Amino acid sequence: MYFQKNFVFILVDSNYDSFEINTTQNTTDEYKPSDETQKTEINYDSFEINTTQDTTDEYKPSDETQNTEINKTIVTAELENCSTEISSDISEKYDQFKFNVPGNSACDETELTVELSRGSKGSNKKDFCVFCKTLQSKIVRHLENKHSSEDEVKDFMSLPKGCAECLHKITNIRKEGNFIFNTTKEYNRGRMITMRRPIKSTKQNGINFVNCPYCNGFYTRNNLRHHAKQCNNNDQKTSTSRNILQNARRILGRYHPEASRRMRIEILPVLHEDKITKAIRYDRAIILYGNSMCKSQIHQHQNIYIRGHLRLLGRLALALKNRNSEIDTLAAAYAPQHYKTVIDAIHDVAEWEYKTNTFKHPTNASTLDTCLKKIGKILDVAYMIDKDLAKRKDVDDFLKIYDVDFSGTVNKVATETHTKFKRQKKTILPNTSDIKTLSDYLKIKMEENIETLSNEFSYETWKSLAEVTLTAIQVFNRRRAGEMERILINDFKNYECVCGSSSTCDITKQSNEAHNYVRFTIRGKLNRTVPVLLDAQMLKSIQLLLQFRKDAKIPPSNPFLFGLPSTNKSQHKHLSACKLMRDFASACGAKNVSALRGTALRKHVATKCIDLNLSDNQVTRVARFMGHHKHIHKEIYRQPVAKVDIEEMSKILEKAQGVKTTLNESAVTTNSENDLSSINQG
Repeated sequence: MYFQKNFVFILVDSNYDSFEINTTQNTTDEYKPSDETQKTEINYDSFEINTTQDTTDEYKPSDETQNTEINKTIVTAELENCSTEISSDISEKYDQFKFNVPGNSACDETELTVELSRGSKGSNKKDFCVFCKTLQSKIVRHLENKHSSEDEVKDFMSLPKGCAECLHKITNIRKEGNFIFNTTKEYNRGRMITMRRPIKSTKQNGINFVNCPYCNGFYTRNNLRHHAKQCNNNDQKTSTSRNILQNARRILGRYHPEASRRMRIEILPVLHEDKITKAIRYDRAIILYGNSMCKSQIHQHQNIYIRGHLRLLGRLALALKNRNSEIDTLAAAYAPQHYKTVIDAIHDVAEWEYKTNTFKHPTNASTLDTCLKKIGKILDVAYMIDKDLAKRKDVDDFLKIYDVDFSGTVNKVATETHTKFKRQKKTILPNTSDIKTLSDYLKIKMEENIETLSNEFSYETWKSLAEVTLTAIQVFNRRRAGEMERILINDFKNYECVCGSSSTCDITKQSNEAHNYVRFTIRGKLNRTVPVLLDAQMLKSIQLLLQFRKDAKIPPSNPFLFGLPSTNKSQHKHLSACKLMRDFASACGAKNVSALRGTALRKHVATKCIDLNLSDNQVTRVARFMGHHKHIHKEIYRQPVAKVDIEEMSKILEKAQGVKTTLNESAVTTNSENDLSSINQG
């Protein structure tokens, strides 16, 4: 009776068909496979199956069998610099398997097939031995007879047969061996071993199965979340199953061998699994380009930027393959005879409209121009290292044609289309009254939250105060959303007032107008150092947020001033300034809600400089404070003012034609330089 109870446990939890406590052979006299099963049966005859009685007299474990790790690769110091934090439970798995590292590459799941089920007894189901690297129909008996000197085998042999702990240890050994089998082409030869074999032939493809990031058993994609919550190797069974597929991809490493550590851990696993991602994973040129971007784009928030470029190149690779089946990788397109195909593929990705001779998405065309040039240089260096002179010559010839023809064929049209879209786009700047309404609303909300949080802590109040403070600072300083939400605590601690260090002055008790604000610097766009101003209320709010930061359960490793708690330890979470700006703009009661946005506020202050009649030096200081060049301030952010053109320029043009106007002639003569200067600035 005790044995039956444990046997049910096996079937329900993991369906280990070949487990037997008895030493007798399972019989299949009553089993008759269907025609469909016979047709889809996978032949395992190419593997050596031990049918004789196992003995341990002549067995001596080799150095290879004592070490269950396969294909270890030494990661260079350069790649180690691109390392990233991952969750503690997944980190332990990396230490154990060391599989998803540069140099290794798991099999493509689309090329693997799973054998159909032959009934509840698991007839003809074989497991891969982690020690001797052979398929075995009776894995438990094989381990006891052939590998009894291994530490893992000694552990389960010392336990009573049939107990839960014994079965759990055997299960781990089986899963570890099957994981090696499923990820190594030399062993599996296009086959996959899963925990439960499918019944329908339509479910045989390996794409339907995913490895558990905790135990490395392969389960159906739909059942993985249910298994992970009950997995014996999951120490946090009550934790959420969010990002379970990402963690599984981090363990497996189905990427090109040359993919860097950061590409394997941070960039590629997050990509949505579709045909574009599948075109990226094993494409050498795209992977090398991603490695190059990882070295230059080192910040966490730039991962999205890298993924965007990879996805765009994946779309180009698919477009090339659709037009010419011989171009199976992006690197294969770098040949003179394929140049026209590349141009046509770019037209497909950017959606060229033949009737108007314009691009529907001109940014895609201009971005691909930059990407293809960089990839060409990367491939040239790679072929130089590989001493592949023929391919290197093809790349050089392709780039020569590209440099001569591409600017006129694609780039010029993309630039003109982009300029036309920008010219026809209507920019609505926010009214000063709406800005004041939003600012007053934020001040009231901030004061309420400060008073409530000072009396009693609650996470809802703490988070509400953080949201209001972040938006208030952005509205006042007219900073970019990304710069505000990623303010570092160490940068804030260096704030200072007009009298010097922050520790020598309390602005809340100062009556002098110069002491109403404090200043600290942060990282701006293009690595510029830009200032941020805080009034007394903002400063008090931030100090209160830092005081209760530990109570809000913000990880100590989170460096962001507006950080949030996160269940995913692979990245630091923070508030989203864009979302908060939209929410508060809708709640404050402004007339034109859609105009209250971060970029519109920056354009508003740049255009406001015209009415203030600022000198050229003052405009330069404003542009420096905003974090951009004076030319960008005037040409991009400052919006054309119709009043200047209509009222002033019309009178000057009429005067030039001899038409009598109300404009005083002497005023035009004496103030011409000032008027033209003002118009040029507008």
